Amino acid sequence: MTHADAPSDTAAEPPLATSRPSVREHHGHRVEDPFEWLRDKEDPAVIEHLEAENRYAEARTEHLAPLRQSIYDEIKSRTQETDASVAAGSGPWWYYTRMVEGGAYGIFARAPRDPGVPRPDLSSGEPVDGEEVLLDADALGGQHEYFSLGAFAVSADHRTLAYSIDITGDERFDVTIVDLASGTVRDDSIRGVGYGAELTTDGSTVYITRVDDAWRPHEVWRYAVGGGADGGELVYREDDERFWLGIDSTRDDRFIQIGLGSKTTSEHWLID
Repeated sequence: MTHADAPSDTAAEPPLATSRPSVREHHGHRVEDPFEWLRDKEDPAVIEHLEAENRYAEARTEHLAPLRQSIYDEIKSRTQETDASVAAGSGPWWYYTRMVEGGAYGIFARAPRDPGVPRPDLSSGEPVDGEEVLLDADALGGQHEYFSLGAFAVSADHRTLAYSIDITGDERFDVTIVDLASGTVRDDSIRGVGYGAELTTDGSTVYITRVDDAWRPHEVWRYAVGGGADGGELVYREDDERFWLGIDSTRDDRFIQIGLGSKTTSEHWLID
């Protein structure tokens, strides 16, 4: 390692977290954790310590900045940023996702599916004739410091969209349900859910998952769209901690599907 490649000798000393007595007792087991206090992400002292760790890491790796940029430039040069998925036909529409250079999340769209007309060519990544943007995740994500899309689902009658987003990084998502004809929000009251959302054929009911304290998806709930967050009904609960669950719809859109899986087995339940 040359002198230019080495970290600065004047880099700050690593920050040391203070010890605070903390004891947990569960089922007769006693656990002492002097750093339990660092779990509280709202504590100003925790934030101050994390910022100090970030400053230290930046100082110790400052000499690697040219290498980071070189690796980034090489990867970017090999990446086709403006691209699109293969259009999937459903009823009178072709559904697809377009990626635009500089965007991180994609544009979810559809185009008319006319009889006798071949699948649209999306190789250029540009909009096609008659395109209808259902969700511009790039624009939505740009409004937040953190953004993750947890679900995107269109009802089988093609009139209603349900999507969920996480803007804090805790993998708890807030659901928004949109009338596609008018673009108006039908319901945005369902909050703090897990990954996935599915709509019934007519878009009148939405199914979502909820997680337990260990962030394991273990429940499926359904809500009448527009009925408010208090009107939810528990459909299924999986108490076996070896299993995680998820929701989906079958290819023919007839059934809502609850999938359960462990490391050794799986099962599926269908809701007509």
